[in-house]
Amino acid sequence: MYNEDSNLEPTGYVVSVDGACRVPIRRFTMALQPASGLLVVDMQNDFMPGGALGVTGGDLILPRVNAYIAQFRMAGVPVFASRDWHPPETVHFRASGGPWPRHCVQNTPGAEFHPRLRFPDDMLVVSKGMDPKEDAYSAFQARDLATGRTLPELLRVEGVAHLYVAGLALDYCVRWSSLDAVREGLGVTVLIDATRAVNVNPHDAEETIETLVRVGVGFDTIETLWITCKACAEEGVETRGTGVAAAERELAELEDRARKVEASE
Repeated sequence: MYNEDSNLEPTGYVVSVDGACRVPIRRFTMALQPASGLLVVDMQNDFMPGGALGVTGGDLILPRVNAYIAQFRMAGVPVFASRDWHPPETVHFRASGGPWPRHCVQNTPGAEFHPRLRFPDDMLVVSKGMDPKEDAYSAFQARDLATGRTLPELLRVEGVAHLYVAGLALDYCVRWSSLDAVREGLGVTVLIDATRAVNVNPHDAEETIETLVRVGVGFDTIETLWITCKACAEEGVETRGTGVAAAERELAELEDRARKVEASE
């Protein structure tokens, strides 16, 4: 399913062998999966560098998360956001024998979404971790506080069959949410350029990716979803090439760095 922008002038034509048919070539957005939705996971202050449970580089993905949100909304795709919404005392926290420092406590600044996030007015927010007896890593354990509907219920109402996932952190809430989405029968794609890992253990990110690949989760970047990313320039996102051209660029950069290392020795 290509979403062609009919307002753009053709950049060229494909001509049939006999010259009888000319098909205009326009810039277009790449194919999103049918009946898709975007889930932005836990982009809260406490998960940013300097927060109570800061993820290294968590703030660096903000421009790409914003660009994804804008691009998905332009495509008419529903956007959901999850948040940790813990009570002051919970088994999730070290003070009660849990694994984590106190974070994302209800109605505190650390639980607020990062102020640079550009969420649409009609975005659906679901909250998780409210039960003091559970960890609730997965957004599929979250619910809309206004209606009581869970995320799976909201996805069904919106007719979502394929979920794109971004946010924090790759090796915990993104991982658990993606696995639950697969278990619910959804197609899942993790937007790998819009997530970062906690890496409590050195290779948690790699192990997470291996696990998700095994269960059928796909991975994309903003360049592989859209040839023309209208929101990228506005959000300050530098897009890179794809395919052979991208490989050549990456190799040239690696070779340049290697030469510099050799010259300094």
